[in-house]
Amino acid sequence: MSKIVSPHIAAINEELLYFIWQHKLYKNQLVTTCGMQVEVIGTGVLNTAEGPDFSMAELRIGDKIWYGSVEIHVHTTDWDKHNHSHNVSYDNVILHVVYHHDGSISKPNTGMPTLELRPHISHSLLSRYRSLVKRKKDLPCTDFIKKDSFESQQGWIQRLFIERLEYKTKRIDRVHVRTIQHWEHTLFVCLASSYGLVANRTAFEEMALSIPYKLVQYLCKDSIQLEATLMGRSGLLSTGEEDSYRTDLASKYAFVEHKYQLQSKASIAVKFGRIRPQNFPTIRLSQFAVLYHTHQGSLFSKLLGCNNLDEIRSLFQVESNPYWEDHYMFGKTTLKKSKKRMSDNWINVMISNTLVPLLHLYYNTLGIDKVDHLLNIVGHLPPENNTHIRTFVQAGVSAPQNMLTSQAMVTLKTNYCDHYQCLKCRIAYGIITSN
Repeated sequence: MSKIVSPHIAAINEELLYFIWQHKLYKNQLVTTCGMQVEVIGTGVLNTAEGPDFSMAELRIGDKIWYGSVEIHVHTTDWDKHNHSHNVSYDNVILHVVYHHDGSISKPNTGMPTLELRPHISHSLLSRYRSLVKRKKDLPCTDFIKKDSFESQQGWIQRLFIERLEYKTKRIDRVHVRTIQHWEHTLFVCLASSYGLVANRTAFEEMALSIPYKLVQYLCKDSIQLEATLMGRSGLLSTGEEDSYRTDLASKYAFVEHKYQLQSKASIAVKFGRIRPQNFPTIRLSQFAVLYHTHQGSLFSKLLGCNNLDEIRSLFQVESNPYWEDHYMFGKTTLKKSKKRMSDNWINVMISNTLVPLLHLYYNTLGIDKVDHLLNIVGHLPPENNTHIRTFVQAGVSAPQNMLTSQAMVTLKTNYCDHYQCLKCRIAYGIITSN
């Protein structure tokens, strides 16, 4: 006959028990199953690899102080189910912490005591935890979160942003490897990716990688020649309405391709579908060409020379070549002329998502700690307004005042809330442990 498990116990998991142990969220005097008192001097360090759950713990058990590892399970008998008795990595366990003591174990070191936590955990704590993880809403804590829940956690905000910064920095580092550690070329490729937005990010990145940077620097002398090469490498000159401008670009690109023996074009086709005309790849590539013509291929050097945010922004305040003032595609004239510039919002987001991670990688390579400087840059950018941010605001949280906070919100939503990682969230910690 199978053992009947209480629904109360079934709702418990080891992650919750780690959380309770790590933050000492138990009450009353702890006593082992054999009657010895336990004082937790140091909970130890949570281990995310193989081996006992916490290492370097310091405990007073009875009248002796012990140093070693702590293993945590829902049931005592889980020790044998996980085959710990036959694994030497667990020989230094000084305390077996369980939620429910349901029997003995076959560990050769029979002196290892067991501590049952169930009598020491408040029902209100468990109730609040269940309320969070069972809610099928955009935010598990929608019914508990307060207006100042986010702004009151400045350390948590910075940690979330740095988590996002490290993720983006790793991606840029992979590009840096592909450019043979050439900083100007790395910036060229990363900016191309940013200019492509979501729809053409990968296509633009592969296109930029397909052009040797020495050639880019040479072509920067002529914005039309550079535009022709960017569009030719992106496959935009072989199709479309026939007109003199496209014919001229195709001719210029054919010359460059032959003279410099360029290899095959980027294999990922650019997209026009479901994109607003001002973001068409033709417009974006023309703006990108003018940007590099304006700075003559030395944009990274100029970026390092900027002393403030306004100087950084000014680097990117360029517009497309004149042909595109009344065109979005080749051969199709618009009724009204308009200068095609990058929006201030796009520039701000690009600074945070591309330039700051690139500078972070650069300073790390030199062994210089500039994290506070980079946090200050993002902290002076206006906040984003996207679906993730609106989810928090609709739940009653104060709208973010800068991009540091808004990007921290995005990280919290995508890395934690969407995966019910409440036990790793400082806001949820406050909810679970509140009286």
